[in-house]
Amino acid sequence: MALRFRRYIRLAPGVRLNVSKRGVSVSTGIRGASLTYGKRGLYGNVGIPGTGVSYRERLDHSKNRRISSDSDVNTSINIQLSLQNDGNILLLNKQGQPLPPDLARIIKKQGYETILDWLNKQCLEINKHIEIIRDIYLLTPPPQPLFDYQTLPFIEPEPSYPTLKGLGLLGRLFESRRQHIHNHNTNLIQQYENEVSEWYRRKVEFEEAQKKIKWLFEEGRFSDNNAMMQALELRFETLDWPRETIISMDIVENGEDVFIDVDLPEIEELPTQEASVLEKTLKLKLKDISQTELRKLYMNHVHGIGMRLIGETFRTLPTIKAVVVSAYSQRPDKSTGNLIDEYLYSIKVIREDWNKINFQKLEFVDPVTALERFEIRRDMTATGVFKAIQPYTYNLS
Repeated sequence: MALRFRRYIRLAPGVRLNVSKRGVSVSTGIRGASLTYGKRGLYGNVGIPGTGVSYRERLDHSKNRRISSDSDVNTSINIQLSLQNDGNILLLNKQGQPLPPDLARIIKKQGYETILDWLNKQCLEINKHIEIIRDIYLLTPPPQPLFDYQTLPFIEPEPSYPTLKGLGLLGRLFESRRQHIHNHNTNLIQQYENEVSEWYRRKVEFEEAQKKIKWLFEEGRFSDNNAMMQALELRFETLDWPRETIISMDIVENGEDVFIDVDLPEIEELPTQEASVLEKTLKLKLKDISQTELRKLYMNHVHGIGMRLIGETFRTLPTIKAVVVSAYSQRPDKSTGNLIDEYLYSIKVIREDWNKINFQKLEFVDPVTALERFEIRRDMTATGVFKAIQPYTYNLS
């Protein structure tokens, strides 16, 4: 089944998931953090990238601390931590090669607390992806106050006037040298004038675009269908999203109803493992999420997507009375094996009914149950198995 609307938008991911059929993996540690092992013992190093300043603390026995710079030379081994797909920590040298097992055991023992802290952070990072997918509906905004787009200043600096070459002794003595310097300076000035002209062009273009945006939100979105569409596009483009998502939308002629189609993720794309830390062995344990829990996670996510899009639409467009969200997924056609779009649910929400949700206590709301309060077409079992449905059309039939 093809998409019904003409305007397409990509919701860009603010959180990029690193998932596969084996689950979630982390390949790098905290930026600027490492271990150093040398004759004077084991040190933890935390740098401030780009400053040349670092904080060092001895981890094996001494608690002496000091501030150092890049000029501080140590005859030591710089050790990086890497988390493998099986949950084991790998200690690498500067060249990215694994340390000898005996040396790795010594460093893990002496730097236990630092390595454990690093491992806990990796665990939280992995499980955070599951929470973001499950709890996307918690970011659903209330209808009031209206979303307001703040115009931006043009921050690109104006080109600087070039430093011209002086005549010097040779230029004062020889005409050919004076001519060469004159041509050189003339070219610099011409280049500068071209750059300034181009800079002004970009500045005017940017400021005109900002004026248009200001008009969209101060006047256009209250009456003009095309302006309403552009305002909603701009709002959607600011959203952080767990994965890149394609939506299409349209506003019907009366300017009171918005129709949105959303391309849902497949259940196979969700993380299939969650992590916990085994402190004794300094290892990350990856546990498979059961199929029942995975379907529940998927149910929450796809309904949470609908809630978020409905909420953003009502908050951005004050004159809209109803929002229709139809969510689809790609599934193999049993007769041909080709992928086709199958709608999993289609929901119509009236603004007055939407206002009854307590947006200050969304943590107590179940997104699956919440959407059942409205006019919804959905064929889903209690365990989260969906069958295809026919979505609402323009005449809401």
